Amino acid sequence: MPLSTRARCGLQSAGNYVVCTGWLEKSPPEKKLGNYAWKKCWFILLRGQMNGDPDVLESYKKEHSKNPLWIINLNFCKQLDVGLTFNKKELQKSFMFDINTNERTFYLVAETEADMNRWVQSICQICCFNQTKESTDFLRNLSSVSHSHRSSPA
Repeated sequence: MPLSTRARCGLQSAGNYVVCTGWLEKSPPEKKLGNYAWKKCWFILLRGQMNGDPDVLESYKKEHSKNPLWIINLNFCKQLDVGLTFNKKELQKSFMFDINTNERTFYLVAETEADMNRWVQSICQICCFNQTKESTDFLRNLSSVSHSHRSSPA
């Protein structure tokens, strides 16, 4: 996998601490989920508390874009969920998690289980969420759960 597609951590950016970067798919708003396409964007998770800025998750059209498309202020994050599924087949995605804020729920999809775990753990740490035993067990056992549903060859 090329370096540009891997999540990277521990960088400095304009006085904010870059916790994680990488590609994620972002959903349209909930009311438009079935009608609009998900967008693959470059995300940067920034820790701003050290200089008084809010902790944010920024999304960009490309890895080296200058201006963010969206900024999610994590100071308003109420909840983070993993292991989500939708009833509609066209909305089913692997490695999905959500960020629930006062204004909106953002559904995000990582490329791999490891990337999803890294994003979820980093956001939980920034938002001072204690992962429940169930969510920790889910993250730990995700690969065995997803592989246990495979049908064996006849």
